[in-house]
Amino acid sequence: MKKSNKILSIVLAITLFLSISITTSALTKENENNDVIGSDIRSTEIIGQSENVNKYSLLPNKLNIYWVASSTQVIITVQNVGIDTVDTFKGMVSIDKGVKKPFSTYKLKAFETRNIKVNINMTKCYESITVSYYAKDGNTAFGQGSSPGHREIPSNLSNLWSKGTFKNIYSSINYHFSKHHTEVSANDIVSYATKAKNYRTVVLNDKKKLSISQLKNKYTIAQSSGTIKANKYKSKSNKQFIILTNSGNKILSYGK
Repeated sequence: MKKSNKILSIVLAITLFLSISITTSALTKENENNDVIGSDIRSTEIIGQSENVNKYSLLPNKLNIYWVASSTQVIITVQNVGIDTVDTFKGMVSIDKGVKKPFSTYKLKAFETRNIKVNINMTKCYESITVSYYAKDGNTAFGQGSSPGHREIPSNLSNLWSKGTFKNIYSSINYHFSKHHTEVSANDIVSYATKAKNYRTVVLNDKKKLSISQLKNKYTIAQSSGTIKANKYKSKSNKQFIILTNSGNKILSYGK
C-alpha cells in the first residue's frame, strides 16, 4: 500500500511539472500571436505578474493559481492537480484598490489547466494588482486566497519621455495619457506611449531627410511656450502633434 501511494505521488508530481511547463509555453506562444499595436510592442506583451508566479498559490483541494498581466488583460491560470472535479472557481481582480472586475469558471476537471482572461486596461505607468479567489465543491467553499503583484510600462517607452515640470516621468506620461488618449484612439497607456514613440520616430527621420521648407510643408512647427526648451511638431495632414525637447528629443507631450 505504501509503495502504491509513493508511485501515485511520483506520477502526480510528474503530471504537475509537465502541466506547468506546457501551460507556460502555451501562454507565451499565445501572447506572441496577438495583434501588434505598434512597431515593436504587442497589446498583450507580458509586463506584470503575481509575486508568487514561481511558487504557485495552493488551495487545500489541490488547486494551483498564478497570473500574468499585459496592458489590456490579467490572465489567471488555475490548475486542478487533485483527483476530483472542482465545481466553482471565482474571484476578483483589483487594480490599485480602485477598479475591480470579477471572474469565474466552472467544472474544472482533475488535472485540467484553464486560463481565465480578464480584460482590464492599464491607465497608469505602474499599477498594483491583487487577484483574490475562492473555490467551491457543491455549495461549500473549501479554500480562498489572494495573489498580489503589479504591471509596469516597458522602459523602452518610458525612457523616451521627459518628466517636464512633473515630479517624475511616470507622472508626466500618466497626465498626458489621461488628457490625450481618446484623441489618438489609445485605450491603454502602453498603446498611447507606443504611438508617441512611433510618431517621434517619424518626426526625427523627417528632420534628418527633409529640407527646412519640406518640413514646414509637412508640419506646423512652433517653439514650446513652456519652461523647457522644446519644439512642437503638428502634422498638417492628420493633426497629430508631439513636443520634443531640444536636448535629447525627449517627449514632453503627444496628442491630436
